[in-house]
Amino acid sequence: MNKDFKIKIVLFLGDVMVTQVALFLALFLRNHTLINQFQYFFNRFIFLYLLWILVIFILNLYDLHFFARPIDFLFNILIFFVVAIFLSATYFYFITPTFAPKAILLLDLIIFSVGFFAFRYFAHIFLQTYIFPKTDAKHLYEKMHKKISLENLDLEKINKKENRLEEFLKRLLAVVVSILGLVVCGALFPIIGLAIVIDSRGGIFYSQERVGKNGKVFLIYKFRSMRQKDEKQQELWREKEKNNITHVGSILRRLHLDELPQAWSMLKGDISFVGPRPEWIEFAKIFEKEIPFYQYRYLVKPGIIGWAQVNFPPSQSVKEAQEKFEYDLYYIKNRSLLLDLEIILKAVKLFFF
Repeated sequence: MNKDFKIKIVLFLGDVMVTQVALFLALFLRNHTLINQFQYFFNRFIFLYLLWILVIFILNLYDLHFFARPIDFLFNILIFFVVAIFLSATYFYFITPTFAPKAILLLDLIIFSVGFFAFRYFAHIFLQTYIFPKTDAKHLYEKMHKKISLENLDLEKINKKENRLEEFLKRLLAVVVSILGLVVCGALFPIIGLAIVIDSRGGIFYSQERVGKNGKVFLIYKFRSMRQKDEKQQELWREKEKNNITHVGSILRRLHLDELPQAWSMLKGDISFVGPRPEWIEFAKIFEKEIPFYQYRYLVKPGIIGWAQVNFPPSQSVKEAQEKFEYDLYYIKNRSLLLDLEIILKAVKLFFF
């Protein structure tokens, strides 16, 4: 267990403690006699508190440099407050409709938000004073920006030994998700297929050669979202050719339904659920020539969602592709099940927000 993970466990335990203090104060302010029922209320709020902490994690408030950008930190707390109100209302409406202490809950949420901010502030001071006081510039850059500068690349740390247990669990997750994806794909195929055919000329699917682990080339399949005549041209810096995206295709992309056929590639083992996005072979040839150390991207199996995708918009130039590659290097160096979970939760956040 590395140091960063241990610190996050401490932060989690601190957040649990803040929930208890906040509830105690909320009961006291509402009616001090309610303190005698603290355990009763806490038992009924505990699942809700876990949802709150999950939202906090999704909003990246477990990042150890959470005060690197104070405005972003405060904005994320505001988002948490709004989402927590919605979750709380939904929770009490559907789960415990006969038990809905609105005033206590609102007081609890306000006190928790203030307490959470105070706890994180003092945690930040402690970390910067005692845990990260001698952090060198290279390490600090990596921790704050969540990417690795090519100028400071340590090749020995990038090419680390695979953890067999983690690889097995990742493969198990990929198989489960791929089976679910294929079931959903099969169920929606008649609707999506008919909509694609009616909307524009061309086939329902398109395939493309992508580069995977160890440079292996494989075919990836998607629902067609572009006009057939411009398919190959548009794939080069696709974000610059938005006019070539069909009406149905824009909806499929917004809901990520065009990705469903990739479940087949995931089931076969060409890609995983989490990992650097597999690059089109024509792009890969360009990047291998223009971007230093680009071949190190092939050290791990590519995935449907990746660290670069949840931290950087689609690239429109070699320069932007290089910056995305720096995020991929961060993932390759720090890959773990915990980081995979963070990527999945970040992807959920981006989908809804």
